[in-house]
Amino acid sequence: MVFYMMGAIALNYMLRVNLSVAADAMADELKWTETEKGYMLSVFYVGYACGQVPTALIAANRPKMILGLGTLLPAILTIFQPMACRTNFTLGLLVRGALGLFASSPFPAVFTFFSRWVPRDEKSLMIATTMSGMYVGEIVGFSLSGLISSMDIPFAGTNIGNWPGVFYIFGVIGLLYVPVWFAYAWDSPQDCPYITPDELQLLVEGTS
Repeated sequence: MVFYMMGAIALNYMLRVNLSVAADAMADELKWTETEKGYMLSVFYVGYACGQVPTALIAANRPKMILGLGTLLPAILTIFQPMACRTNFTLGLLVRGALGLFASSPFPAVFTFFSRWVPRDEKSLMIATTMSGMYVGEIVGFSLSGLISSMDIPFAGTNIGNWPGVFYIFGVIGLLYVPVWFAYAWDSPQDCPYITPDELQLLVEGTS
């Protein structure tokens, strides 16, 4: 569970940092002013702040669903971000803000998982490992975004590289991760069909 949560957090950070790399190229093509570019960069955090309390309330009972949707919906919105921005600046803002809203779920969800899946004497290591997903996501996100935005990537007769590719590729990575999450993550040890009786006892006694 720890590595699945770390992966979800890493993806969350990849989906949030890609626009930081692509913003200059987007502004040049779409003729944004510096103010408009600033709005596009910051609106994610408006949605993110608004989503913290609602997702925390739901995640208390359904952490698997909340974290899964918190990966799926941002991935879908990321794929549509280039089209939205090219259609209309306001639409681009709405998509980016909605992405922030739905991406607010990982931390409320993982702290629910910690209370159920991580024994007290392992919390320091397991929580640190999970949270390292933030830095993995930033490293991979910034590095790959810079690489993708600087190159042409032919695919099915079109180019999925340059700044739109930053959104297409990371969005698809997020979509590919979602089935893995829903197949192997469980709300509690008691729900997991793969856990042994000894492991279940250890977790129940260690977290109670």
